[in-house]
Amino acid sequence: QSLNDLDIDDIEVGLYEFIEKYFIHHIVDEDMQIGLWVNSLSNIRKTGKWKKEYETGNYQIDLEHKKMFEILDEAFSETDDKKREAKIKTVLHHLYDFMKKHFKSEESHMRHISYPNYQEHKDIHNQIVQECNELLLSINETDQKLFEKKLALFIDEHIIQHMLKEDKQIVEFEQSEGSNS
Repeated sequence: QSLNDLDIDDIEVGLYEFIEKYFIHHIVDEDMQIGLWVNSLSNIRKTGKWKKEYETGNYQIDLEHKKMFEILDEAFSETDDKKREAKIKTVLHHLYDFMKKHFKSEESHMRHISYPNYQEHKDIHNQIVQECNELLLSINETDQKLFEKKLALFIDEHIIQHMLKEDKQIVEFEQSEGSNS
């Protein structure tokens, strides 16, 4: 009924907000949960393994990335169910601390090579740290198996995809600058 009283710009904004709230957020927040339940933990545990394709070509960055995967591997290793939650909490805190240290190291490297997308990359790091913090805070409120699945999704979305896209761009820039000198 109120459409007749709105101008086209207001309709456009309202439609965008409706799509954002009811479709995009629903898909991200709710439908992803269904996908997590469908996947088996054994398949999900395979996510946390280092693969050659993750290499950036920068020795120090790759060394730190491999260390993160060692930490993640520990999170997914088999453990007695009674000890599992405590172990995951410990490992996640270790990952959280190491990830922040790694990001500082990577940011220092980006400044050193005058990486032009430094601020954008740093903002992504801050977002990943924030999401990891939220994941850590939810560990006590989430079923253990669902939490492991959320952790695997976090690893894929925020660690692996970040390495494959963002971190490789740093090395590509560094290599192109080296060939230009």
